[in-house]
Amino acid sequence: MEKIENKYLKIKDSSVKNTFGEITDPKIYTHPVFCQCVLPIKALPKEVRHYRVEHGNASLMFEAGCFTDPTTNKVLNQEVPAGAKARLLFSYIIDQAKRNDNPTIDMGNNLYNFMTSNKIPVGGKNAKEIVRQVRNIASADISLGISGETETHHFRTNEQFKIAKRVSFWLSKDVSQPQLWEPTLTLSDDFMSALSNTHTIIDLRPLIELQSSPRAMDMYMWLSYRIKKVNRPVKISYEDLHNIFGLQTKTLKKFKENFKESIRTALPYIKNANVDLDTDSKHIILKNEKIKVYLPPNENKTDNNDMPIEEGVFGELKAIGLKPIVIKKITKESEPEKIKKALGVTKESLKKGNIKNPAGFFTKALKEEWELINNESNEANEETIPVIDSNIENKITDADWKSVRVLFYQIKGIAVFNNWIKDLKLINNSNDCVILEAPTRFKADYIETNYKADLYRMWTEVTKKHIKIQIVC
Repeated sequence: MEKIENKYLKIKDSSVKNTFGEITDPKIYTHPVFCQCVLPIKALPKEVRHYRVEHGNASLMFEAGCFTDPTTNKVLNQEVPAGAKARLLFSYIIDQAKRNDNPTIDMGNNLYNFMTSNKIPVGGKNAKEIVRQVRNIASADISLGISGETETHHFRTNEQFKIAKRVSFWLSKDVSQPQLWEPTLTLSDDFMSALSNTHTIIDLRPLIELQSSPRAMDMYMWLSYRIKKVNRPVKISYEDLHNIFGLQTKTLKKFKENFKESIRTALPYIKNANVDLDTDSKHIILKNEKIKVYLPPNENKTDNNDMPIEEGVFGELKAIGLKPIVIKKITKESEPEKIKKALGVTKESLKKGNIKNPAGFFTKALKEEWELINNESNEANEETIPVIDSNIENKITDADWKSVRVLFYQIKGIAVFNNWIKDLKLINNSNDCVILEAPTRFKADYIETNYKADLYRMWTEVTKKHIKIQIVC
């Protein structure tokens, strides 16, 4: 019998092999987004062509594609990748591409050996499911999103592209030689670039042993990635976890039951992870056993490192004073991206000590800011001749302020000017300080964050003086 070379087993020098050629402790590459945002647990209804999940600063979206059947040459609609086999295949594909630095993945002998050496049956129903999920993966569009913040800005990158640019099938005319069927999958340049820019490493064995429960696989990947970043106890609400890991579970009660069972199944595979599922009925408490902080109890000390901090949208919104019933309404009616932006503006203003009621400020930001910004975008796209409101401009008597306003309008455009600068009033213009008054606290803080530097440059250009600018309300 011809010996089939197992490239996967051959590549990993640091793994330990037994006499049967199996890897006893393999490590594989994966992308961090796949550790934080999970695939569907089971196949979505065929009419559902999109799937999107967000987790903290990461987001993952799939759009199902189509595939040409190599045997019939018919175009077939595919589904969003889902289930345990899709998870294993993504792990295999990403690891092979990263490990070999090659976008072309052997989906024939090498994949066969990978599956059989890890005791995953590749015949019958399993074979059909593997082929189905390979086609789902190869034909899908994927969107990977990462967001974060620097000292001065919030940022978000979102890359959307095809996963594969080529799938090749070599079909032998001799049905007695099925081993001559050697398919390959070539990843798109964009997906390969995304894998090159960032990665994380996890153990393969737990994924193999947990494949009877896709959610347990997710818990293993998530906790393996997350526990490394936990340096003090963390509370995470079941509401937030439901929005990440339970999109196919309708009720929170049912999700909690499934989640607890899955996380208990995955925990033995994760070093240093301690998950308290009993102390708080509405939260889990995640601890890193490698990092233990012991501090004497102090009721007057609010920053006690022994006390868990709450993460997620619910935790952050509760921290600024919103009531749970209001949070539920907001998260149900508002898009996650809008909530994040409004929360970012609120936290920025809190750092500067500019607001006394962060809950009220956030609510107003969520309603007011996006209307203004949408107006900017819409007006910028309209082919109209910009006109300054002469009724307002004729009432301005300070020559410097009048010139700065005209310069701002000319450079930044009518939409920005009308939304943010038009209603500013000059309170003081001395040799070293200019004070401008905004009609609302929200506008004052937004101008402070986004347009104060522009006003300073324009004032310097007009007056040739270096002055200090204050935005007040």
